[in-house]
Amino acid sequence: MVEHRDAVQRQQAARPTTLHHTSLIPAVADESSRPVVPRTARLVESSGAVEELNRELEESTAALKRERTRLEEIRKDLRTLDIDVTKAEGNRDTAGADVDKRTADLRTASAVFNARLRLPGPVAAATETELATIAHDADPDHARQLARAALTTLGSHKPFTVNQLFNALTRFGADTTGQLDVTQRVDHDVHLVHIEGAENHHDCAGVLSYLERQVEQGRQALTHREREVFTEFILGTVTDELRRRIQQAEVLVQAMNDSLAGARTSYGIGVSIAWVLDRQDLDLQRLLELVRIADPVRSEQDNDELITLVRDRVELLHAADASAGYAAHLRTALDYRSWHGIEVTILGPEPNQRRQISRRAKISQGETRFVSYVTLFAAADGYLSGLPEADIALRLVLLDDAFAKVDERAVGELMGQLVRLDIDFVMTGHALWGTVPEVPALDIYEIRRIGGSAVIPTWIHWDGRNRTYMHAVGST
Repeated sequence: MVEHRDAVQRQQAARPTTLHHTSLIPAVADESSRPVVPRTARLVESSGAVEELNRELEESTAALKRERTRLEEIRKDLRTLDIDVTKAEGNRDTAGADVDKRTADLRTASAVFNARLRLPGPVAAATETELATIAHDADPDHARQLARAALTTLGSHKPFTVNQLFNALTRFGADTTGQLDVTQRVDHDVHLVHIEGAENHHDCAGVLSYLERQVEQGRQALTHREREVFTEFILGTVTDELRRRIQQAEVLVQAMNDSLAGARTSYGIGVSIAWVLDRQDLDLQRLLELVRIADPVRSEQDNDELITLVRDRVELLHAADASAGYAAHLRTALDYRSWHGIEVTILGPEPNQRRQISRRAKISQGETRFVSYVTLFAAADGYLSGLPEADIALRLVLLDDAFAKVDERAVGELMGQLVRLDIDFVMTGHALWGTVPEVPALDIYEIRRIGGSAVIPTWIHWDGRNRTYMHAVGST
């Protein structure tokens, strides 16, 4: 701009000179008598000044054009900036309004959150951890941190509907009629349950804790009384009776083994029976050890352990079936027969050869049946001997199609085993007579039919040596 101003000033200063120069032309023409060289020098000098002025003018014009272009661009940028400023101000106002709304929403949500935390019952029912309220309701980071902490503490819960809640309240009210009064209201969109009848506890969690304490106190009182009953009942009579019956069972098993000692198949296969305690139940093994100790010898510590073991067995049975009575569980827990199992061992045919009965024991089909029958008779004897008033109870077994595929010698051994066990029997079988020396007396009925005639039973009596024809049933 300074160059442009200087050029304009020079141009303006040159104009009078040019006019003056033009006006001097006639005078110069008239002065033909003056010297030519000085005049030419002045012309050359004036011509150079004009060219300089023209050049500067062109430069000034170009500079002016450039400045005008820049000015237009600046004005255009200013108009764009004005538009952007207007938009920014609008966005600022919108964002400010949104921030105000969100802040108000945050404060409302914080107030609801704090109010729900202060409601009696819901938080205590969901967790034992105390949840902090939102102190700075305009601080989103603070509110977010506490909300996430609450969600983490509460964890996930199975959702339920309002109808499910009402149904549960109805059932609870019906179950506690006459004991607790239940009412329900809604506060801050939370269903609150108010309960009367549990002293100063009214919310669900408080009432539950109260009832649990009551149950525990009752259980402790019952446990004390229960211990007295157990001590009197178990230590007074039960242990002596258990010890006596277990010894009787062991003697009975030994007697059965003595009677089985001579029972062998034609190939030398015999059977041995063992009455064994459950090896997997260590507590039961310890219980039996304590039962075997006589009451005067058993220490106080052993008595406490014995009572605890019996009570634990009863409680385990009660947990599996709460519908049965306590007495039924006590009988089951003290049933010494269920403590034991029968193990059948196959003897022979080689000397001192013993094998547990299983699929891997390689014996014939007839020998397998012999072993099965002997085991069955031993089990029947054990069951019948354990009945109340066993000395007068009927000792009877029924066998259909008895001793099929068993050779005659083995049949005699099996029937003799029944006689030795004092077990009466009713049997059916094809070509089965039972007239063997091992059986001292037997009534036989032979069923006959010829063609399409009626069935005719024939009664035959065996006295241990001879068969005697009595008469056909129905005949005179």
